[in-house]
Amino acid sequence: MTNSHWLALLILALALLCAWATTHYGRKAGQAEKKLRRLRWGFVLGGIAFAAFAYWADSGLRETTLYEALIDGTDAKTSRATRGARFAIEHANVEHTLLVEPKPHWTEQAAGPIALGLRLTGPGGEIFVDQRASFGIRTEAGRGSTALARRDVWESQSFRFTPRVLGPCELLLSIENAGLHVIHVRVEDPEKTDGVRAPGY
Repeated sequence: MTNSHWLALLILALALLCAWATTHYGRKAGQAEKKLRRLRWGFVLGGIAFAAFAYWADSGLRETTLYEALIDGTDAKTSRATRGARFAIEHANVEHTLLVEPKPHWTEQAAGPIALGLRLTGPGGEIFVDQRASFGIRTEAGRGSTALARRDVWESQSFRFTPRVLGPCELLLSIENAGLHVIHVRVEDPEKTDGVRAPGY
C-alpha cells in the first residue's frame, strides 16, 4: 500500500471513531436518537468524502514525482557545505518543476532567512538553474490556537525547466548557514504516472 492509501484510511478511521464516540456518549447524555443518527452519518459521509479527496490529491503528487529526497543539511557548528543529487530525465520537451524546501529540525524553529546556491545541469551540460536563492520565514500553523502551536519555518521555492533530451541531471546545493537540518527536494514530471514519494511523504 502507498502513503496515499494509508492517508485515506487514517482519515476514514478517525471519522468512524468520531461517529462512534458521538453515538456512545450522546446516548449516555440522553440526546435524541434522531439527532445522533444525523451526526453519525454526517461524520461517516464527511469522512468518506475527505478521505477520497486526500487520496486523490496525494496520489496526484505521488504519480508525477520524478525524484524526491531529504538531503542532509548542516549542524549547529557547520555553516558551509555542498550537497548533491542526481536523477534522470524520462520525458524530453516537457516542463518540469524543481521544489527546494529547507527544513529546520522538528524540535527547532527557523531563526532567520537563509540562502542556498542552486545549480541544476542537465544532459549534455545544459544549465537549467544557476543562482543564489534566498528563503524567508513563514509561520506554520500547528494544532491549537496558542503561540506554542505555531512554528517558524523557511519558505519553499520552485524552479521550472524544460529538458530537451533524455539523460542524467545533477543538482548541486551550496549551503551558507548553520543549523539547516535537511533540504526537501522534489522534481515533478507532469507526464510521469508511476512516481514514488520519499519516505514520510
